[in-house]
Amino acid sequence: PLMAKRTDKAHTVYDYRASTAPADTSPFSADWVAFARFAATPQAVAKLAEALAGAPGAALVAAGAKRVRLAERGRDHPRNPTHRPGCIIVAEWGTEPPASADMGRFVAAQIDTSGLDSFVGYRLFPWPDAPRT
Repeated sequence: PLMAKRTDKAHTVYDYRASTAPADTSPFSADWVAFARFAATPQAVAKLAEALAGAPGAALVAAGAKRVRLAERGRDHPRNPTHRPGCIIVAEWGTEPPASADMGRFVAAQIDTSGLDSFVGYRLFPWPDAPRT
């Protein structure tokens, strides 16, 4: 009943485009997450993917990021299309990320973009496979 009454429904599904090492699609496994959503051209996405594979991505890992992933929005849900920008970059952190690891600033330093929206947050719920204390 709660889900039926919610407003602003949107299902945003993203397809991976690039990642820092380790480059895989395993599920998230971090207590902290930092991300930025933004609009970008295909050329800008390619440039950002290169940055993740190079020194800028390595600097995020050296600062403590477990992994940083770049993705583009996939096909919209037929009844609940999203209003989110077409790209997202997500960094997984084991501890609170430093202020220098702001993903919005990271994206803006690499490419020209619009609609930039960033967030940093802490996971409040236990992972299903984690022991409960």
